[in-house]
Amino acid sequence: MLNEEIEILHRKVRLFDLESLGINQNKVIRDLKPTFEELPFDEHDVRVLGYSQRPFRSRAITGFILTKTKDSWLIKQEEVKVFSQTVEDKRASPRRFKRISQNVSNNPEFEKLLLGVAHLINLQCPGFNRLKFIAHQVRIFATPESKGSNSPEGIHKDGYDFVVPALVINRQGITGGESQIYGPDKEKLLFSATLQPGQALLHEDKNGPLYHQVTPIETTAGIDYGVRDIFGFDIKLV
Repeated sequence: MLNEEIEILHRKVRLFDLESLGINQNKVIRDLKPTFEELPFDEHDVRVLGYSQRPFRSRAITGFILTKTKDSWLIKQEEVKVFSQTVEDKRASPRRFKRISQNVSNNPEFEKLLLGVAHLINLQCPGFNRLKFIAHQVRIFATPESKGSNSPEGIHKDGYDFVVPALVINRQGITGGESQIYGPDKEKLLFSATLQPGQALLHEDKNGPLYHQVTPIETTAGIDYGVRDIFGFDIKLV
């Protein structure tokens, strides 16, 4: 099990895995890994954001409201009709994505994941009773001719109170995909890790000094098509 608290610039960064949240890691990966094959291309990378001439990732999103009661948390799903981010780059543009499959969002182990992340945030920032999650299911893909990136905007923030930039479900036929955290000058690298399946990072975003990115992926020698499959969470305290 992995559940390590790392202090960077007096802010806590949590490196954890599914097992540390009481989740059957092998079962979750086995059940959810095939659902990434069904994701639609993220055409916004081309048409709206202008990051490339062809899509390099697939994506779907769903919103969740977690409300704390006396003894437990209530989870309510909500459709994200338009997604935009409170940032000063192209990601502020409104975008529309298909909804995450109910085979994922209704999976009991996936709900455990949401509750586990809420618990980790509560350890760092106690006293809140409501959280709004936007869950991103993303496949980044690469070929020998083209790298894939989940941070085409470079070192950045996402505009939310907390973020899980990546919970990795699958790495296949690739190198790269290193999660990196920088200080406020966006130049000094303070932390890096190549997350393996079942591993994730959680840290403060909007109001903290930390910035992040993930390096591009590229195929290993002799591989025609490589992928990095992740869930990401943008989290707002409400």
